[in-house]
Order: sequence, then C-alpha cells, then structure tokens
Amino acid sequence: AGGRGLVLAAPCPPPPAMAVSTTFLRITNGLLLGVGVALAGAGGYILADAGSHDDLPEVPSLFEWAGPALIVLGVGVLVLGTLGCFAASKSRFSVMLYILYLLALYTALIAVAGGAAVQPSAP
Repeated sequence: AGGRGLVLAAPCPPPPAMAVSTTFLRITNGLLLGVGVALAGAGGYILADAGSHDDLPEVPSLFEWAGPALIVLGVGVLVLGTLGCFAASKSRFSVMLYILYLLALYTALIAVAGGAAVQPSAP
C-alpha cells in the first residue's frame, strides 16, 4: 500500500486571451476615470468662472446648465470607470453592477434621444 495519497496540482495560469482582455479593460477604464475627472473639472471651471465668457458666442443660458451637466456627466463617467476597474478583477458582483450601470446608462441615452426627436420645435 505504498500509494502516493492525494496529489494537488498547481493552479493553471489564465489563458493569454483572458490576460489581454483584462488588461484592455483596465486601460479602457483608466482612460474613463481620466475623462470623468476632466469633465467634472471643466464643469467646475464653467461654474466658477461663469461671468467672464464675453469672448464666446452667445448661447442662451448656456452657462446656467452646461456647468452642472458636465459635473453630473463627469461623476457618472467616474462611477462607470470605477465599476469597470472592479469588473476587470472578475468578481461576479462587480461585473453585474457594471452591466446594470451600463444598462441604465443606455436606457437613459435612448430616452433622451427619443425625447429630443419628438420634441416640437419652438416657434
């Protein structure tokens, strides 16, 4: 009875395609984090310096809504990039959060596009 007993094998490394996709996700989401910070910063700049834009073309009430809209968009992109970085770690919960956030984002995009398409033009 000179059996070897239970032999545990070393874990297999992930396939190369998986490593490439994880790296791509991390790079893409890192870029999204940078874009989110830039958008929020641009919105903050517009809000802080709203009175000195005399050299820009006249757009009715542009600075009343553009600053807050850019800040909200920037924070949304930051959240998306953060969830994407967590999803790249292959946690099932973070992947589901990432997918649900993308679903909500695309649904909002379709709703806004549909609303803009059917909005009657002002006289």
